[in-house]
Amino acid sequence: MSKKVEYVLIANIDKNIIIGSYPNKSNYENEAKDIYNDFLALTNKQQKFYYQKDNFHYYLSAKNIFYCVYSPSDVDDSFPNDFILELETNNISLLIDESSNKLNTVGKKELAKLFNDFNEQKTERKSKVNDINIELKQTKDIMKKNIEGMVQNVDSMKDIEEKSVQIKSSSEEFKSKAQAIIANRY
Repeated sequence: MSKKVEYVLIANIDKNIIIGSYPNKSNYENEAKDIYNDFLALTNKQQKFYYQKDNFHYYLSAKNIFYCVYSPSDVDDSFPNDFILELETNNISLLIDESSNKLNTVGKKELAKLFNDFNEQKTERKSKVNDINIELKQTKDIMKKNIEGMVQNVDSMKDIEEKSVQIKSSSEEFKSKAQAIIANRY
């Protein structure tokens, strides 16, 4: 199973400190730190700021917590966005040691758990969504065939109606000719 999110960095903009990251010693750590430092250099740090650079998604919350998430290029953009939302909802940034302003032991464990649970949960959810999409496509194809059949039936009924009008016309003509022949005999 490939991961949907491979790295996360969390920082407090007000205190200008990286609170924590996961997994430790990631290949993406230096680039995430560079993105964070570039963000700090901006003069206009907007709250509720969201941006994407290559495979990095980063977000500044209303509480001035900066999240930077890396996900592979083959992953739907909704995954890192959803993960950032889960980090924000679970208030991971509040689980810090007051003296170091870094994630405390509980915070590190919660971040690791959330990270791993998210990757597993999203993979299962994605496969369920794919299954539903396949069922919807099959249902759509069946409905399309049914509609095509109904259109053919309507066309057939029009042909039958035209033929019945022709038969009625022919029978009325036959009747009038037969009556004329009988009237001429007598």
